[in-house]
Amino acid sequence: GKLIINTQKIDPMPVIVGNAKYPEQIIEKINRLGVNVIPADALKLALKAGNVKAVNVVLLGLLAKYTDISKESWIKAIKGTVPGKFLDINMAAFDLGYNLEE
Repeated sequence: GKLIINTQKIDPMPVIVGNAKYPEQIIEKINRLGVNVIPADALKLALKAGNVKAVNVVLLGLLAKYTDISKESWIKAIKGTVPGKFLDINMAAFDLGYNLEE
């Protein structure tokens, strides 16, 4: 199996207040456990698509290429649920995730 990970670093409260240290080399540690990690800088790609809020759609696009569901079905679902004024950004975010090279 594969594990998709957003590489965006978000400090949890224990790290913010100094009670814990942010884990280092987490992707390498997970890989050593035998898990095939697919890292993605989804925040960077969302910004490239036009909106930081599109992070989840970037990750959805990446996930989509590893499912048996056709790309067209994913696109149809996005078009059916995303308001028109946000559709272009979300379609760009989906495509950036879908086309991300490992």
